[in-house]
Amino acid sequence: MRVVRRFLLVAALLVAGPEAAWARHQVYTPSITDYGGVGLLQTRSARFGDEGLFALGASFADPYYRYFISVHGLPGLEVGFRYTTIQNRGIGTVSPSGREVEFQDKGADIKLRLLQETALRPALAIGIQDFIGTAQFAGEYLVASKRYYDFDFSLGVGWGRLGTRGHFKNPLTLISDSFRSRSNRGSGDQGGNVSLGQFFAGPRVALFGGVEWLTPIEGLRLKLEYDPNNYTREPLENDLRVDSAFNVGLVYQPFPWVDLGVGLERGNTLMVRATVTPNLVNPKPVLRIDTPPAPVTPRAGVVESPGAAPRRDPTMAGAEAADRLFDGLAELGLTVQSVAIRDGEAIVEVEAGGPFDQAVAARVVETALPPPVEGVTIVAVGPGGEREETRFAGDTFALAGALGVSPAALAAAGVQSETTRRSVAEAIMAALEAERFAVEAVDIDDRSATLFVEQPKYRKTPQAVGRAARIVAAIAPAEIEEITVVHLNEGLETSRVTILRADLERAVSLRGSPEETYAHAVLTSGDGTIPTTAFRNGARYPEFTWGLEPDLRQHVGGVDAFYLYQLWLRASAGVRLNRSLSLHATVGKDIYNNFDKLEFDPGSRLPRVRSLNEDYLREGADNLVNLYASYVTNLGRDWYAAVTAGILEEMYAGISGEILYRPFNSRLAVGLDVSHVYQRSFPQLFNFFPYDTTTGHLSLYYQTPLHGLLATVRLGRYLARDIGATFELAREFEGGIILGAFASATNVSARDFGEGSFDKGLFVSIPLDIFFLHPTRERASFAFRPLTRDGGQFVGRPVSLYDLTGDDRFGRIVNDWSSLYD
Repeated sequence: MRVVRRFLLVAALLVAGPEAAWARHQVYTPSITDYGGVGLLQTRSARFGDEGLFALGASFADPYYRYFISVHGLPGLEVGFRYTTIQNRGIGTVSPSGREVEFQDKGADIKLRLLQETALRPALAIGIQDFIGTAQFAGEYLVASKRYYDFDFSLGVGWGRLGTRGHFKNPLTLISDSFRSRSNRGSGDQGGNVSLGQFFAGPRVALFGGVEWLTPIEGLRLKLEYDPNNYTREPLENDLRVDSAFNVGLVYQPFPWVDLGVGLERGNTLMVRATVTPNLVNPKPVLRIDTPPAPVTPRAGVVESPGAAPRRDPTMAGAEAADRLFDGLAELGLTVQSVAIRDGEAIVEVEAGGPFDQAVAARVVETALPPPVEGVTIVAVGPGGEREETRFAGDTFALAGALGVSPAALAAAGVQSETTRRSVAEAIMAALEAERFAVEAVDIDDRSATLFVEQPKYRKTPQAVGRAARIVAAIAPAEIEEITVVHLNEGLETSRVTILRADLERAVSLRGSPEETYAHAVLTSGDGTIPTTAFRNGARYPEFTWGLEPDLRQHVGGVDAFYLYQLWLRASAGVRLNRSLSLHATVGKDIYNNFDKLEFDPGSRLPRVRSLNEDYLREGADNLVNLYASYVTNLGRDWYAAVTAGILEEMYAGISGEILYRPFNSRLAVGLDVSHVYQRSFPQLFNFFPYDTTTGHLSLYYQTPLHGLLATVRLGRYLARDIGATFELAREFEGGIILGAFASATNVSARDFGEGSFDKGLFVSIPLDIFFLHPTRERASFAFRPLTRDGGQFVGRPVSLYDLTGDDRFGRIVNDWSSLYD
């Protein structure tokens, strides 16, 4: 009861207290001990790190050596994976050095915020340790935290390993007798399953708590905490001597992204910990070196005019187009009788009360209707019913508008516009390529310039649009008012963005803004076709690329050693033969590795499609990484297709095909991929094992409105011929870094799958422009699996249509629109 009274006294002090003093030091505050969980999840505190926190760290307190990764991907939710080596327990396997391999445990932890802290109310959180794992370190807790000046107090109750001191009876037994007993899932279980019936169960629970003091020394915090674990029921009967129930320690932050801790646990054991916590929400890039945008001189008398009426996405703005058409013709004294569009030509029948300029009426029609309108026919119906039909189409129509003369007169004179258009297009091509845009074609007509380009520089599509539009505005004749940038990625058309030149001129003269430009902009998708009137870049193909760079191959969490790695040299080359067809090859040359430590073979009840990873690493230190041909194409508006054949990845070769339907302005997308692959031999050259299979998945993607989460479900057949589903959740933060988690459930039983029970893990994708001096669209991606087994495994397809089309979707462009004039 003395302990209970002590905690009640602390709780009374928590009910009120200013938080202003703590505000000067809003830092991540991990607990002193880990309790077998991820220490950075602050197991016994209701505190959370900054949203978007991605933490990597290690802690050492004999006999437990722990390595962990944790993610605060959503408000009030932290998830982490943990790898624990128990130094004084072996598994009966002897390493190449003659030492018995220590017992290793892998697990996952989760913490959920229930209440935010207020001036009078403490923060409240609930957490589960080892909720997916062998449950060697399983425990649950409910904890409240409250700040008071420079102090942060926590008070909670723990179950399982966090309740072994058993201060009082489990209150949940008053609800159900099922909470009275708790089995030891950590003895002999393969692990990986979620046993809901074990959570918050057990006959008794324990109180715990602590206080953290923010010292006057910048970055230094001191901790004192009461431990609810008496260490008499440790995994593998590894009970530990305890001299004190209180732990003390200090935490120091030399930099905002580094956390160092040292403490005394159990009254007799030194604990040290180091953690790296990069800022993923808004990482600060290094000093950026980039060419300035092309200078734009506003045209006289144009800056104050909004230019042509805005034209919208044809899939969304039919009503707007109709209003513009009827209103525009009404201003000319014309009444619209009918409108028809056939094969790109608009046929408009109007009733005229008298003579009118048919060229002006055709211009109104062409401006009002959504693209593509390649010709306009005006049918004028007189008062007596007489009909006069005039057609405007092709170069005659375009040049007439540019010169401001009658199209009929121009056609009669036989004037051609080809020479003028070509010279403008070639000048724009040269300027774009000087800025590292790869130009496919340029189309020029009477009032618009359309660019078909790929660009490797700018991660944000609007920034690329703004740079390209400035180049056009600096070169094109004054009559060019609309500028359209058609984005291509590996040959696929992914988006079309049209802005008005007048809006651009107002913005650069500080009289406008990206938001005002957006009011007149057109965002749409295309079908991948290039008009026959466009001037193509004859020097575009063949396009050769090559690269030579160091790389790191890693194997984390193995039985032989926690971290195995190879430093190697990656040499790659490619050639694009035309817009759709390309060839790629990558070879690897070993510089240094410690794969000689790989010895342990866990065996498998399934075909060995991934669990032989150690043999591939060891025998394929020098290897042919891939060698393949790929063909990508637009099947139509919002439809994409890809075929890849050859050596697809380090373990498999074969042929793979994919179709994706991804509406431009939709949160939904659907894809289907099918591959037939052959398993490569360990040296990873041109020999194969006698194993081949067909694998494929139907994938459903949904970009949720909740924090921009991308939810993906894949249904199909995996490499080991198992059938099931994979679920993914990923979030992209403001700085461009993507964090995600995945789990697969197939018709493979937990027994056949082996340790881990099912496949799951975390992944992160980092834009490299936050590290490089020059802007780039390239990314580095990493995945972390607690275990590599054979169930639920995908083939590594080198071409992903969803990734190729990802940066140029409507929602992404709108979110990044503020970068238009950067």
